Amino acid sequence: GAQYPNQEAALASAGAAGTLSRYLRLLGFDVWYDNQYQDSELIKLATENNRIILTRDLPLLKNKKVTRGYWLRNIAPKLQVAEVLKRFDLLRQVKPLTRCLVCNGLIQSVAKQQIEALLPSKTKVFYQTFSQCHQCHKIYWQGAHYQQILNLIAELLP
Repeated sequence: GAQYPNQEAALASAGAAGTLSRYLRLLGFDVWYDNQYQDSELIKLATENNRIILTRDLPLLKNKKVTRGYWLRNIAPKLQVAEVLKRFDLLRQVKPLTRCLVCNGLIQSVAKQQIEALLPSKTKVFYQTFSQCHQCHKIYWQGAHYQQILNLIAELLP
């Protein structure tokens, strides 16, 4: 498949690709997404930052200013993930749970003492291991839905 420069996936998704963006972030990929972007803003940001625009919007991709774009054939987000992983040969670059699903920032381990004041009381009691987004400061831990997240990751990978 097509290769990324530097072997680092840099993607920007457009329009209704919010679920795809979250799924790709869950797998550790650097994905910009904001459904408030006007096409012109998205094209400018993608071009300036050497990102590939992922979209189902053909008129957007036909804009002569788009330098790198890919038209998603599938409508279902899980199938879109498989399509993107295959098209850009990204399977070896999967690093699950390393990016924030909210803002795309990198997630890093954090000492419980550093964030204890921000945790719900039961979480303080039952959990010891935490990670935090360095950008938006969202805190992650292996809570009740953690197994569902692992199952989703397994579903997304071939």
